[in-house]
Order: sequence, then structure tokens, then C-alpha cells
Amino acid sequence: MFDRLSVEQHLIFYSMVKGIKIELIKKIVDQTIKKLDLVDHKHKTADSLSGGNKRKLQVAIAIIGNP
Repeated sequence: MFDRLSVEQHLIFYSMVKGIKIELIKKIVDQTIKKLDLVDHKHKTADSLSGGNKRKLQVAIAIIGNP
């Protein structure tokens, strides 16, 4: 994870890396954030998250785009 990227920015970045179409990224990122209960932390940087929320972010990165 990158310390200075927000939760949303991480998921956008990894969506692009995984080849998700640009027009679908926002919808998929929002759905993933909601599923993993990270809505309140959407704009927080990774270095400011608690350990549990960092793990949630890692899971979100792993599952985005139906691996």
C-alpha cells in the first residue's frame, strides 16, 4: 500500500492495473468500499487507517475486479 493514497485512490489505481474499463471503475470502487464497510474512511490516507481498516483495504484491493 501507498501511505499517501486514500482508500478510494488505492482502489481506483488497482482497478486500472487490473484492466477494469474506465467507465465502470467509479461504480465498482464505490460498491467495494460499501461492501467492506470503509465508507467512513473513503478519503483517509492509508497511513492514517487503523490496523483493521488497513486489512479491509488489502482485502478490497485483492477482490476488486473479480480476480
